[in-house]
Amino acid sequence: MNRFSALSDDELAVLAGRARRELPDAPTWLVESALSMWRSPVAKPSLVQRIAAALSFDSWAVQPALALRSAMPAARHLLFTAQGRDVDLRVSATDPANRPPTRFAIAGQVLGPGLGGTVSLARADSAPGATAVEVALDDFGEFQVADLAAGTYVMTVRIGDDEIVLPPIDVAAEPAV
Repeated sequence: MNRFSALSDDELAVLAGRARRELPDAPTWLVESALSMWRSPVAKPSLVQRIAAALSFDSWAVQPALALRSAMPAARHLLFTAQGRDVDLRVSATDPANRPPTRFAIAGQVLGPGLGGTVSLARADSAPGATAVEVALDDFGEFQVADLAAGTYVMTVRIGDDEIVLPPIDVAAEPAV
């Protein structure tokens, strides 16, 4: 431990300025190099790549005639694809006794490269910048958002410098007949 380690950044800056005045013969490059040790590093701007996902599977889009039942299916399965990543979603009613259901949950998994990240869900009819529900992806890329009101939502998945935007999802949609 040296005598300078207990000094604050401001005190060190004053000492560096004094040293610059008292050592006029020191090469400029050496003085600048020494002073750069106390400067905060300049953060490089991050360029977020916005990727539009495409729906590749919807379990309610086409129902074979023999699979129709009088009750609404328990969950809707959606699969979206976006540049080497897949977003697998299950939309289900959390109050199936109500007809039509009014509360929903979305559970899903992001498959592909990258670890960690977040999923945000905002109502499609909300103003830009409005509060969105945001959850973190777990170690397996899984997430769950519960207690959503019926409506159309826009989901955004952020992993590293990628931002994957899914087409609007109507959580209260009825299966195609």
